Amino acid sequence: MTIALDFRHRRCAVDAPPTRLIAAYGSHQRNGKRQALRSIVRHIMHTRGCIAAGDLNVVPGPLWKCRARRATADDDEFAAITGGGELPDAGTSMASIVDLGLQHAQGQFTRAHWTARLSDGSPKGTATLDHVLTAGLERGCWRRRAAWFAFDGDHRLVSDHMIIVVERAPRTVATDDQGV
Repeated sequence: MTIALDFRHRRCAVDAPPTRLIAAYGSHQRNGKRQALRSIVRHIMHTRGCIAAGDLNVVPGPLWKCRARRATADDDEFAAITGGGELPDAGTSMASIVDLGLQHAQGQFTRAHWTARLSDGSPKGTATLDHVLTAGLERGCWRRRAAWFAFDGDHRLVSDHMIIVVERAPRTVATDDQGV
């Protein structure tokens, strides 16, 4: 499932290219992961700026998962799109992954086990399956603002995924030394 919409900030010129925002889910059934990835690629190819976020159920490389999770052909396709998930992005891949600030080496991933915990009490995960991708004019313009696990009143996980908030990073502009 993929949902896309185009938006333009009210301060942008009328003829400025819109940014495409995509929400995607890579279902485990009927090649859903591959279809979600290919839908994102189609949107990237047809827009000048794109940000895509969702539960893609794929990892771009071995650092994004624990050893127990086996790599799939869909993971390989995601690795090809994102240049293996290199952070920071070198700008040579089709799409870059927004750094969510997770400490994969310490076992922090977006998909959580229901019982295992890290030393700080946060859920221990199996792989980072939730991603935010940027491409075109939006590449490198977005950053993590917050990410957390949701718990109910009994301190049990509500979901096996994190709530992730990203924000557009401030743009750097050359000054004209006249206050602009």
